[in-house]
Amino acid sequence: MIRLFQKKSAQLKEWWHFTTEMNRDLCKLFGGLLAAVVLAGVVWIFGKPFWQKWRQDQALAKVEEFAARNDYRSALLALRRATEIDPNDFRVWREAAAFLAKIGSPEAVVARQNLSRLAPDDISLRIALVTEALRFGDVSTAQSGVTALEQASRRDAAFHRLAAAVSLALGRSAEFEEHLVALTAVDPSDLASRFNLAALRLWNIDPEVSRQAYITLTALGNEPSVRVRASLERLKFAAATRDPARVDTEVASLVPLLNPALTGTLLKRDTPGEPPGWDALLQGLKTAAVTNPGDATLLIRWLDDLGLGQRALTWVDTLPAPIRTDSQFAAAEADLAARANDLPRLRARLAEHAWGQISEETINLSLAARVQQMRFGDQRARATWDDAIITTNETLAGLRMLARLGGIWRDGEGTERALQAIVDRYPREYWACDALRVRYAVRGDLEKLWQLYQAWAPRTPDNIPVQQTWIMLGTLLKKSSPRQLERATELYEKSRRPADTATTLAYVSALWSVNRIDDAAKVIATLPAFTRSEPRVQLWFAILAAEQNRDDDLNALLAALPRKTLLREEQQLLDSSLSARDRRKAAALRKAEAAKKSATPSPSAPAVPVTTATKPAAQP
Repeated sequence: MIRLFQKKSAQLKEWWHFTTEMNRDLCKLFGGLLAAVVLAGVVWIFGKPFWQKWRQDQALAKVEEFAARNDYRSALLALRRATEIDPNDFRVWREAAAFLAKIGSPEAVVARQNLSRLAPDDISLRIALVTEALRFGDVSTAQSGVTALEQASRRDAAFHRLAAAVSLALGRSAEFEEHLVALTAVDPSDLASRFNLAALRLWNIDPEVSRQAYITLTALGNEPSVRVRASLERLKFAAATRDPARVDTEVASLVPLLNPALTGTLLKRDTPGEPPGWDALLQGLKTAAVTNPGDATLLIRWLDDLGLGQRALTWVDTLPAPIRTDSQFAAAEADLAARANDLPRLRARLAEHAWGQISEETINLSLAARVQQMRFGDQRARATWDDAIITTNETLAGLRMLARLGGIWRDGEGTERALQAIVDRYPREYWACDALRVRYAVRGDLEKLWQLYQAWAPRTPDNIPVQQTWIMLGTLLKKSSPRQLERATELYEKSRRPADTATTLAYVSALWSVNRIDDAAKVIATLPAFTRSEPRVQLWFAILAAEQNRDDDLNALLAALPRKTLLREEQQLLDSSLSARDRRKAAALRKAEAAKKSATPSPSAPAVPVTTATKPAAQP
């Protein structure tokens, strides 16, 4: 090998000695270029991480700079640049998650998802993802996060707390109770979970279960950490009975618990219409809640529900700073201030970010719109309200604040505009879709409902009620598509037999829309007998009876159908089916008459004898 190298080296020197000057210059040029390329590659390989980190640091610095000026749109763009430089940088996603959570952006859930992706073995990151998803109402992500937790971690109290919170958000009371039972078994010292379980069972329809829960709540009243919550739950339950004597008894039993100095004292009725000892009860609740921000928050919200919001705000002014600076308490105080039209207090709380990071301009414009609304009416305030929506720069916290204020101040149009802006900009904020659904449904605006569900249904394929309503709306408005029939078939085939009423009616309406009347009649016939008294079940039985010309069934159904409970579009659908039946009957009658006329000879024309021609006899 050494001799071969020496030989080649000698040949190269000889070639270099005898070659021309131009060839030597070309070799130097190509050699320099090659060295530059190699050097650039080395610099790029070893310098790229430092260059990327510098760019990321610059982008993150811009995020802080824009956030300090309340320019959250630019801050979000800078944050996006920082994550796009290196999507696998754990440090940047951690900074992004913290910043997005601080300004109240639902993109914090996406940042948490990326952190879990980069560190899949870190259970704390999965728990943080579920918590963040629940905070922003992303129940599907929270549910997926709980499902993905390792089997070993499912025996921990933290898992059952998260699973219980997810079940509560999904409205699954049975699962919620199951996880609370498991949580109290794993950690019997968790008084909050014991209270939640007792509060849930207190409202059970089984009297014995409710009685045992009441006993548990009474015992928990002796624990200072849950005393206020247990007392408020007992008072709510007593009020729900609408029995004044029961309320008086409950107040009398709670006053000594909350104010031991009054034990054995004869309670007097301070104000007509209030239970004896009412003022003493309120004073005892305030004294017990003064050291716990969560209890103080529950108390002022309860007082506001009773119409005592102004008294609650007066008490708030006497509370110590640790209570008033708590985030949940600050949000509740802002709520009460908005309801009481205490605009200076509301401005101060919103400026302190009680409802999230919101620009001062948006706050000022929303309050100015409220002043105009109170003095001149909704229409005069509309332009100012629209300006407030614009100044939010499409940040979720600002738009959520406007939707919240609009609801409190009963500005229906302003609330809808803010909610629509949220749905357009943040399509995963399903609570806004649900709020719009309620508003459109109350006033029977099916056209806007259809537009909402057209955008909502494809994004939530696992939300069965949304899918069912989307299918039904398409039928009512005569805008059904093949995809809706396909989806209705999937839902019906995957459901247990007999399928629930909503799934069955969605499938029946989809079949009817493609003129598969006989199939629709067979499907609706599978509904249990007890469901056939529901107005919409009766409606579809009547429509199908009209389509199949079953007059006797139709007459009985129409006599029992409460048409006033139906939507206008549902009544129009029924009327169109009845009109189509009448047209079919009229056409059949005309056809029968025409056939009868053609078969009967005309009496004015004389009968013509019919002769039969005969052939002449054959000649031999």
